[in-house]
Formats: sequence, structure tokens, C-alpha cells
Amino acid sequence: MVLEKKVKINDISKIMISYQERVLLKVIRQFEGMPKIEVYDTLQKIEALLPKFDSPLRFDNIKEYIHDPKNNRNIIAVGDVGFCYKEDHCQQLHVYKFKPLIPDLIGGERVYFTTSDDCRLRDFSNVNIKDVFKETHLEFVLFQFMKENTIKRRNRKTKRLLLLELLDKIDPE
Repeated sequence: MVLEKKVKINDISKIMISYQERVLLKVIRQFEGMPKIEVYDTLQKIEALLPKFDSPLRFDNIKEYIHDPKNNRNIIAVGDVGFCYKEDHCQQLHVYKFKPLIPDLIGGERVYFTTSDDCRLRDFSNVNIKDVFKETHLEFVLFQFMKENTIKRRNRKTKRLLLLELLDKIDPE
């Protein structure tokens, strides 16, 4: 009788392992064709999201959380085409890089930003930056900065946008 119980316990553990393997394969299938660095990035985002939800997980709850920019400004969904991941921020701006769900063959970095007051994504361009800071105490400083630099210029050592470095010097957090 003791022998029968051991066999049953071993059979149950084999079933659990095969179920876990099936779930793992389903998840990994979603990553097929993606560069490994993007998979690591996605897994890190998932790991950061999990503590915020009760078990069992509900897809609709997580989707609602991700789509609400007040809850999570690190990931912003852009319709059904992709997500914007926070790259950097300062007191006035949050800068995001766009990652399409389907790899973009055209290339080029697509960068967006939001402000501390407004959660709408805007293209990271001279026109939009001028528009956001129009009639503020930073307007003339930014105008002078844009005369000498492109808006997407980065510090060679830190790879940080020079605009964010400037804004941090003027109005540190």
C-alpha cells in the first residue's frame, strides 16, 4: 500500500512538470523571432508587473492597468501596433522609445515624450518641445539650446539626451 502512494505521487509530479513545460512553451512561442534583448526587456517588465496583482492573474486587469497612464508611466500601449518604454525622465519630461509589435524594417528610432502635467504622447521634435515650453520660464533657455543642438543629441559618455541633462541642471528634482 505504501508503494502505491509513492507511485501516485511520482505520477502527479510528472503531470505537473509536463503542464509547466507546456505553459512555458506557449509563452516562449510568443517571443519567436524577437531579438534576445527585447525578450529580456519584456520579461523584466512582466516581472515588475506581477507584484501589483492578486493571484490568479486576470489578463483584463493587467491590460487595464497598462493602458491607464496614471498607474504606469513606464509602459504605454500605442493602439495595437506596439508599446512605448520609458527611456529616461527629468522633472518636466518623460521620454519614451517606441517598440513595435511587428519589427519595423524601415528603421529609425521613434522617440516620444509626455510632460509631468499631460500624459498624451507627443513626437519628440523641436516643434513639440517649443510648443510645450512656450510662455514658461524655460522658453528662452530651450530656444538657445535648440540653436546649438539637435533635440535628440546625446551625451557621448552617458548616452543621455542633452536636453534632459540641461533641464535637470535648471530645475533639479
